[in-house]
Amino acid sequence: MTGEPLKQAIAVERRPEHAFIRWSDTGGVCCELLDYFIARRADATELATFELLDMEQMWQQLLSLGETGLSRAVRKQVEIIDWQQPGGGVRSCCFRAEGLLALYEEIQARRGAA
Repeated sequence: MTGEPLKQAIAVERRPEHAFIRWSDTGGVCCELLDYFIARRADATELATFELLDMEQMWQQLLSLGETGLSRAVRKQVEIIDWQQPGGGVRSCCFRAEGLLALYEEIQARRGAA
């Protein structure tokens, strides 16, 4: 399924809390921001199946990568993600869709390079 049929299938399943789409391809599991996927990739990406994820489900997807040192905290009334880096540094970002996806992609890339 690609293009308009894919966009229609997404529209049927989509709820306001859905921020991500997850699917599998030959390279493994892929995740993307849902609005970006619809606007930029749906016409060119062939999917047999997909799953729409909310923030908590994407957090669980991130944790499923098996990276250690990930945690969530609230600072100054803002929820953040801390990632204790190998070597001692800490990377922090807001617990938002863009931050979750950035960490997910970085950890996936590191795992692919290892």
